[in-house]
Amino acid sequence: MSSQILTGKEAQEAILKGMKKVADTVAVTFGPNGGNVSVQSSAQNDADITKDGRNVGAKVFPLPDEVTGVKIIKDAAQSANLAAHDGSTNTTILTMAFTEAEIKHKPNGLSGINFHRRVASLAEKVMEVIKENSVDVDDRTLKSVALVASNGDHVIADSVSAAFSHVGKDGVIMLERAVDLGIKVDVREGVMIEKGMALRGFATDRNRFRTDFSEPFILVTDNSIGSIHQIMPYLHFPAKEGKPLVVFCNGTGNDVAETLASAAMNGVKVCLVNVEGGEFAMETLADIADCTGATLISAASGKRFAVQEDLATARKHLGVCQRAFIEKGKTTLSGCPEAKVQMCLKKLTEMDESTDDETSKRQIDFRKRAVSGKYAVLKIGVSSINEQEFMDLVDDTRGTCKGALEEGVIPGSGNMLAWAAVKVAWPASTPEERVIMDACIQPFRQLVMNQNPQSAKPKKFMLIGRKASGLDRFISGAIDTMKDSKTPWMGYNVPSEKWCDLLDHGVVDASKVIRIGLENAVKAAGLAASIDRIVLNP
Repeated sequence: MSSQILTGKEAQEAILKGMKKVADTVAVTFGPNGGNVSVQSSAQNDADITKDGRNVGAKVFPLPDEVTGVKIIKDAAQSANLAAHDGSTNTTILTMAFTEAEIKHKPNGLSGINFHRRVASLAEKVMEVIKENSVDVDDRTLKSVALVASNGDHVIADSVSAAFSHVGKDGVIMLERAVDLGIKVDVREGVMIEKGMALRGFATDRNRFRTDFSEPFILVTDNSIGSIHQIMPYLHFPAKEGKPLVVFCNGTGNDVAETLASAAMNGVKVCLVNVEGGEFAMETLADIADCTGATLISAASGKRFAVQEDLATARKHLGVCQRAFIEKGKTTLSGCPEAKVQMCLKKLTEMDESTDDETSKRQIDFRKRAVSGKYAVLKIGVSSINEQEFMDLVDDTRGTCKGALEEGVIPGSGNMLAWAAVKVAWPASTPEERVIMDACIQPFRQLVMNQNPQSAKPKKFMLIGRKASGLDRFISGAIDTMKDSKTPWMGYNVPSEKWCDLLDHGVVDASKVIRIGLENAVKAAGLAASIDRIVLNP
């Protein structure tokens, strides 16, 4: 059979059709009053009922002419979630809105990509407005962020915010299943370094770009691994004993990382952490070896990798810990042998006491804090019904709070994007300004619709002392109000259906989540605008 070619307007309609399939399904889950979606599997005679927009979007499958649109919008949501640990639903809604608005408002005679550049330029200004109006987080605001992110679950919000109060914005929070119902915050110490997995292919959870290994073996070398053959004897043990292997090194060559990542993607439990270029890299590797009981493979000490046939020596080289939690830019080793950790700390303390050099003392202090870093574990007990969804909700809340601590908070309920668009693009006299207005108001509009599904029909809304009937009139009135407002914090609280001081009422979003969602949506719309033909192969 021959290929079918979709061109021009036909191709754009196919892209929109695929995007709409995902966006319309995901959008109903948006916000505290969003609905559940049942994802049925005919093959398994089962249904997964969930409110998690990321999981819903991932399980929407396209028809042949919808593949491009579905891929673009899914990739945008996934990229946003990887970068901000939340916001996939918001990104999905924005991606659809920007793509649709650009197609709708593109002037005749102007290419889609050139028009998109104008839109992207205005979108940058919207991002600047978001940054300018972001405020730092205190304990009270962090609880508000957690409450919004957890769909109003006070147990999750209190637990996650309490965990961050112990470990700070740069701290690590792990999740752990427990027998007893509820959530318990457990603060522990572990070896923590500011380097993560070498490639995404090592991730056991690719949606969140991280690896979580239980009782792994630890291999440490301060050499560069020049060939995969050097560490082949050590790869024998994950297969033989069923335990993972974490490899710490100071550089790699000859596609070592790619080869190991390919093995990981094919079921081998292995992860590579390359500390090359990190602060005090050589010292960090020595401390990891000391704390885990591993032999430091080093040219300086004369310790070499085991030869292929010498599995006994290879096994003696390996250290251990109870858990390795490895993210994109951070690694935490918990449950290292206590005696080994104390010996390492004692050695560092003696080094500190034996020198008066301030630079050396700062280096030693850095190493001591890495060896005994604080992290928190949320021990979660929940019924088997929707257990994974509850764990995902806790994890999303953790990610959103981390983003808020990093970049601050902005008005929630879609107000910030809408207000920023009004300040940048009103009175929407040019096509690109109309795109910004149409797209950036859409999350606010969707939240209002989900708050009251009948709002698309004629209905009374209160708006600053005057009445507006119907959703469109309400949105128009809201825009009028935002035009007159000098601050985005006086906005519309969707759950309470009142205009108020949003910060005072705890209606906040993590600035990082919204900013990254906007960035990815605009990029995705640009990709869609660049496509002039779609080839459909049988």
